[in-house]
Amino acid sequence: MDSFKFGLFDVFGYALPGFVTFLSIILMFQDLSPTVEASAIHFSSIAKDADINTIFLGFVLSYVIGFVQSPFGFTYFNWIGKRLWKKMLKGYEEPLSSLVHQGILIRHFSKGNLNFADICSALRAMSFNLSLGFLWITFITVIKLIRNELFGWDWFFLVVVCICISAVTLNRAASFHLWTVRTLRETITVLKLDRIDPTKGGDA
Repeated sequence: MDSFKFGLFDVFGYALPGFVTFLSIILMFQDLSPTVEASAIHFSSIAKDADINTIFLGFVLSYVIGFVQSPFGFTYFNWIGKRLWKKMLKGYEEPLSSLVHQGILIRHFSKGNLNFADICSALRAMSFNLSLGFLWITFITVIKLIRNELFGWDWFFLVVVCICISAVTLNRAASFHLWTVRTLRETITVLKLDRIDPTKGGDA
């Protein structure tokens, strides 16, 4: 347990997006009121009754859900996000093995730049997982609205907002991906790490 570290990636990459998906799961088993305001009051009353143990359990479940969701979010980003913003990411597509190799070199010679790349990578994971979470909320909400024949403008506006948030966060995932790859590449180039013989050691 002493070696366990709960870091930036865990919070932003797993727990926060997992909480959004957790809310969508709760939404599946809750009845919607005729208006968004009435539903919000209902959900708020449920949240007020939560004690510290319930909050902790919710956090753990959010983390687990986010952890399980992350591979699906990554696939969603590769299949949808990279296609939507193909022009922005042109020239910044590299295989995972290449990124890992660059990360190993930079970890040894420039930890500061690697930390920045890690932050961008965590924000990228948070973004595409949030995008998938809000897409899931949108899907569940639309299904429940159709089944309950709720077609108010407030619900329509909420659905549009969720779709917009999903699109914006997916776009941010593309931007953070660009920053991650660019940071790794520029660090390799500026420090001339691509000329280092991997069979020989080096001092940081």
